[in-house]
Amino acid sequence: MAAKKKTEVVEKAVKKPSRKPSSPQVSLAIPSTIISRTNAANLEHVTHIAYQVAKAAATFNVSEIVIIDVPNEKEESYDSSVVLKGDKGGTKLKFDDDEETKKMDSKVASNENVNNEPQLKDMRTFDNGVLFATLLQFFVTPPYLVQTVFAKNQYKNKFGVAKKLPKISMLPFMSNNEVYRSFKEGLTIAKRTPQTLNKRKKVKGSKLSVTKYVNIGEKEPLELVGQDVPVNVRVTVDIANKKVVSPLEAYGFQGCKGTFGYQVRHARLLSAVFTGSGFEDGYTCSLHVLCQDYFGNSVVSTELKPPSNSKDRVLLVFSNDRELEALKKADSQLSSIDSVSQLFDGRINVPTAARVEDAVFIALTRCLGN
Repeated sequence: MAAKKKTEVVEKAVKKPSRKPSSPQVSLAIPSTIISRTNAANLEHVTHIAYQVAKAAATFNVSEIVIIDVPNEKEESYDSSVVLKGDKGGTKLKFDDDEETKKMDSKVASNENVNNEPQLKDMRTFDNGVLFATLLQFFVTPPYLVQTVFAKNQYKNKFGVAKKLPKISMLPFMSNNEVYRSFKEGLTIAKRTPQTLNKRKKVKGSKLSVTKYVNIGEKEPLELVGQDVPVNVRVTVDIANKKVVSPLEAYGFQGCKGTFGYQVRHARLLSAVFTGSGFEDGYTCSLHVLCQDYFGNSVVSTELKPPSNSKDRVLLVFSNDRELEALKKADSQLSSIDSVSQLFDGRINVPTAARVEDAVFIALTRCLGN
């Protein structure tokens, strides 16, 4: 009997992306002070700052965003008292509105929040770095995956304002030759093994470590053809051919470690920004961006034009000099260097008084703008 011929599977045509990776590839390192109490008064303000950074990162195809914890973030205290002097040099009159302020605060606290959502009344009780990183991740997560992706996140109840903001128009699947018709982001779903019958009792099926099913926001999960993938993993799916592909193939570019959009990372120490690079071979160039500084004196004296080779991996670190020195002092791994400026190849000039979120867009324009 003649052997059966193997039938070749002809793949269906899919949309090809029009966007390309940035040249060079860029990572951003942003201080947690970007949403300190002096820079952001409430959750709405915090969310808008994160939204602005996310839009800039999506527009320029940023590969990675690292949030650095700045040690000893001192919140400014404001004296609400007013002292006046009499016309005839009499006793000073002091009007202290502390009690009145407390009454107003209690009234605000007693009113029901229209969004039924906890507010950031005091930013000092929150981990600014983790909160900001969470919001950045939210903006590149499809709505149908939010509940699952952030199920165990301590700040999952802080998305009320973020959900009302317009979708970022430069996400990988948008403005990209309609690739959304061929590819979707998904999360692999665990499937239980069939139940087995025992004479004495029924044994429940156990969860498998691999699966063929992916939640892509439809009524029914997508079943992959000829692929078994790990459970509970973010994947990019070719919905025409029912297979997992890389974001690079689907959208023309990808974040560090093959992520959709930019990768978000949280660093407790400045040295961890460099040693924990999302790029396998680390950064080829590190540049300091002096911002939120009203004195304009940078510890990094050399201005350097960013490299333009597509193989270069550039790290842009945003901060003022005071924050840099605090980061160096708190990091024992950096005790061997004389100056924090030794960590950088040079700097990119932006208006030094610019807020961090504004400096991000300016620096990216100077680094990647044509």
